[in-house]
This record gives sequence, structure tokens and C-alpha cells, in this order.
Amino acid sequence: MLLKINITVDKSGMGLQLIDMVYAYRQSLDVGHKSDWHISFGPHDTNCDLNILFSNTPGKNHLESKFDLSCFDYILFCNGGEPLQVASQGIEDLLKRENAFLICNSVLTYDHPLYSKIITHLDAILIGQQYWTQPFYHHFFAANSKKSLTRLPTIWAINGQARTWRYMFFEELKKANLGIEIRDAISTVVNTHIANWESLEDTEFRQSLEIEYDNILIENPVESTYYVDLPLNGINGKFGVIPPGFEFLDEYFTNSCVVFPETSWQNNELCLTEKALKCFYAGSLPFPIGGANINKLYNEIGYNTAWNLLPNELKLFDSELNHRERYTMIVAAITWLSANTNIFLSNTFKQLTADNKDNFLTCKSLHKCVIIANKKFENMFNRGEENGINKT
Repeated sequence: MLLKINITVDKSGMGLQLIDMVYAYRQSLDVGHKSDWHISFGPHDTNCDLNILFSNTPGKNHLESKFDLSCFDYILFCNGGEPLQVASQGIEDLLKRENAFLICNSVLTYDHPLYSKIITHLDAILIGQQYWTQPFYHHFFAANSKKSLTRLPTIWAINGQARTWRYMFFEELKKANLGIEIRDAISTVVNTHIANWESLEDTEFRQSLEIEYDNILIENPVESTYYVDLPLNGINGKFGVIPPGFEFLDEYFTNSCVVFPETSWQNNELCLTEKALKCFYAGSLPFPIGGANINKLYNEIGYNTAWNLLPNELKLFDSELNHRERYTMIVAAITWLSANTNIFLSNTFKQLTADNKDNFLTCKSLHKCVIIANKKFENMFNRGEENGINKT
């Protein structure tokens, strides 16, 4: 049965990519490649079975001021490919509605309070593939030129902006005196941003760091030049600019394990970014520093981390909700790896990194997320058709 769906777009965004992908997936289920969903774009249409309002990072009362929200069966919005923690007040308010859902670059554990309200779109995979596998970008040639570099069974660490949680972890790692090169891009310490929907452990940890590092915190840090004067790609810049995070450093190819802080620091959430993708492409194993269950979430979407090389007793840190205790356990795990670097010469290491690269280049994790998104849409749409839903 053909389901007619109309989407009214307030402001375009990356979330619409996911809708295109789900549509393509449904085409693949039919021998004639015809989707059982007919999707149109335009103003509210009473002739359609379902009407959806879409927006990108709506501000407080933005949609309410422009539309009669009671006319729409569903409200979908994205936050520009960012993790869950990057949410406007408008997004926070809208998510309280039963029929509103956020498309974002976060993978959540099943017991996360917002699991049912989030639809995951791993857009960073598409961006990385575009830059590193297409010969229209200088990144393609730069990345390929580094493949001849010699990889050693070594660990390397890199840190960007020194937010309090990152500063604390890397200070603990330095105290271990493991001889690991740590590249700190920025030396000044700034507060950790309040994350939307923090757990009790998250909030207590963040607030304790504000007190602990009060004497060295920079209240008004100098604005970063990270995104200033970016080079243009292509003749006359027709391929636009590329965020500097997608540039490769030699160390991704010359080391076996890369330790880095993830974008999301809170528990039970993974934001897949270029940090890990560079490891997958280059053949090193990532050791991401983030909240509890981050490695479990990597594994769930098909990727391996250095956590997969550890003895079982050293893997326990991943489920530890107390951030300070988890960081101590992580340093112990890195200490073990630094004392057992022959493991980076093992067949297990080779298989883990080969699987990561295959997953990245063939978009297996993206495929899985599209299937999950399709199922979520099916459940939403079926419920809306059969029972109606409370739109307020």
C-alpha cells in the first residue's frame, strides 16, 4: 500500500540526507525499485496520509511562530550533524512533544532516556569518504602519499581544546610517565560545556571540575583560529572549504594506536567524528576517551577500538559511570598496552584494523543506521496512521 508523505521544509539541513537514504533503502526492497512511500515536498497537504514539518536547529518558539504545529503528524529536525549535546532551546522544548524527533550524529545506549527520540545519522562517514576517496580534493592525494610511511608498534596521543575534562585526563596520563608522545594543540584550560540531558554522574563531574580548576580557567579564551583562512578546494574554490579536522597528520600512519578525546564526554553517548575515521582509514586503532559505554557503542556500529585488544579485566572501565574512576582505569589500560606493544604486531590487530577500514569504505555502519532509522520511521508512521497521535 502506497503511503503518501508530505514534508514541509522550514530550513534545510543534513537530516534530509537521512530521509533520502531511507527512501533509497525502501526502493531496494522492491524488485522494481519502487518505494512504497511517496514523498513530496511542499506546504501542508491534506491529500497526503502524513504531513511532516522539518527544520534545522530551530530556535525557541521559532516553529510555533511560523506554523500551526497541530496540523503536522510529525516534527523532525536536525542540529547540523552535531551530537546530541549541541541543541538549541528550541530543540529541547520540541523534544518534549510526543511527535517530535531529532536527527543527529549521536549513537545512544538503549537505556538512554532519549533513545526513542533520537534518529542517528552518521554524516561524518560520508564527509570523510568524500575527501579521502575522491580525486577532486587535495586530501585524497595527501592521504594516499602517506600510505608508504612505516608503522611502528607505538601509541600516540593528541588533544585539541583543553576543556576541563580533557585537561584532567591528560594530566593523569602524563603522570603515568609512559613515554607516550602527547600533542596538545591548545594549552589554555576552559570550562566543559553543559551538555543537554546530562546524567547525575555527568553533572557532578562537570561541576567538580569547575571548582577544581577554577584558578587556571580562562573565562574569555582567545577565539580559536582553527577555522580561519581555510584553503579552497578546486578551481575557483568550486568544491568549497574543508574543515581542518579532516587533514591527516603522519602520526595516524606511523603509530598503531591513537589516543584522543571524543567530542561527547558524557555517559552512554558516542558521536562518531573525523578523529576515529582517520584511524580507520589510516590503519591505526583508536583509543577514544569519552563517557561510559563508548567502546560498546563503537562495537555496536561495527567498529573496533584498542579496547578490543585488552584483557577482559582491563575492559571494565567502559561500563564505569564514575568519570574519575573510569579515567584512572583507562590510564591503567593504556599502561598495559604500552608494556605489551607486541600486540600491535599480532594478527588480531591486523584483523581489527582491516575490518575497520572495510566498514568505513563500504559504509556498513551507515547501512546499519539507515535500517534502524527505517524501522523507527515505520513504527512512527504506522502508529500515526492507525491510532493517531497527540500532537501537543
